[in-house]
Amino acid sequence: MEFRLTYRGNLPPNGSPEEKAQLRRAFHVQLRKLWEQQPLRGLVDGSLLRVEPKYENEDGATFVRKGEFLFLPLVSSRRFLVAQLSILFLRPQQPGLLVGHSGDLDNRIKTLLDALAIPQGIQDLPTGSSPGPDETPYYCLLEDDALITAFSVEADRFLDPKREEEVLLVIQVRVTATRKSFQNIDII
Repeated sequence: MEFRLTYRGNLPPNGSPEEKAQLRRAFHVQLRKLWEQQPLRGLVDGSLLRVEPKYENEDGATFVRKGEFLFLPLVSSRRFLVAQLSILFLRPQQPGLLVGHSGDLDNRIKTLLDALAIPQGIQDLPTGSSPGPDETPYYCLLEDDALITAFSVEADRFLDPKREEEVLLVIQVRVTATRKSFQNIDII
């Protein structure tokens, strides 16, 4: 399965829980639309209010509860799925400038990868946060960023930023299985 996610906005190095939540919310909207289409459509049942920290529905979708949030990652070890990412990273800096006033590229990519995954713990959620009306389940790409088996980054100049710190990301995602199973046959 292949698709693209996009993001336009601030991408700070060493992002705070609030900054990662903003990124995660942008991806949630796109991933929710992906789950509404084939081959994912119909894989989420109505039993979303269970209180167990982690469980699967009968179709193998893995839900993970963190605080008040019920996350649904597409890429999950329980479904034997991994992801490869190819990131086009457009930023207003000069070509070849890896370190600048907006932060170095590797720490900004770390913020991005953290935002693509379920938060590690409640401390990684913004203080006092709760899901909005359309955020149960809260769709995210990865159960854990350790499920990324390969990624590449192409950095270039962003010629149309609205603000000096704004970036444009186009993330090509390729989801593959480490082994075939009934939990992933619908995706591979």
